[in-house]
This record gives sequence, structure tokens and C-alpha cells, in this order.
Amino acid sequence: MDKSWMSKQRTDDDYKDGVDQFLAFAFCNVRQGGKIYCPCVQCKNKSTRNYDDVRTHLRCNGILQGYTTWVRHGEEHDSTPSPFAHISAMTNNQDASRHRSTSNVTA
Repeated sequence: MDKSWMSKQRTDDDYKDGVDQFLAFAFCNVRQGGKIYCPCVQCKNKSTRNYDDVRTHLRCNGILQGYTTWVRHGEEHDSTPSPFAHISAMTNNQDASRHRSTSNVTA
């Protein structure tokens, strides 16, 4: 999803269109009249608001600039592999048992 609108001026038509696209995405799985966390500069994803309030806040206050993966609104974390691999619990358990068995061996 294109998020270039997030860095535009709030009066820019691209920004306003981006807000509407964000709201469509964020509210797609929310029941009628439901609320979401408001990602505006003032609320900082800490307050829940209805559709109209979030729209007003985003247009008047602006969106948090660092909020580029909308995890509070249904978007998955970036699955790009990082240089630091996560080791599963199973691997840790296997390594621990292997270490125990080799440490019990006497010369």
C-alpha cells in the first residue's frame, strides 16, 4: 500500500485521499459504529475513536510520521528477514539437551 501521502501537507489532496484509504483499510473489519486507535499526532494510538473522529484528527493534527506499518490497524509486521535470526524454543531445547549430554561425558 502506498503511504507516501503520510509525509505530505495535510491540505494536499493526496494526503486527504490517503487518510480516506487508511480509514477504509483500518475499519474494514470493525463493526458498524466501532472504534479504532487513533494514529494522529495528538492521540498517538493510545485513544480509541470512531470513524469521523479519526478522520477529523488525521486531517487536523496529522498522522504519526513513524507509524509506517499499521500493526494497530490490521497490517502485518514486515516479514523481511533481519540480519538477526530468531531462534525457536525447540532449537534452544535441542541445544540445551545436546550440551547436557556432552558435558556428562568424562575423558
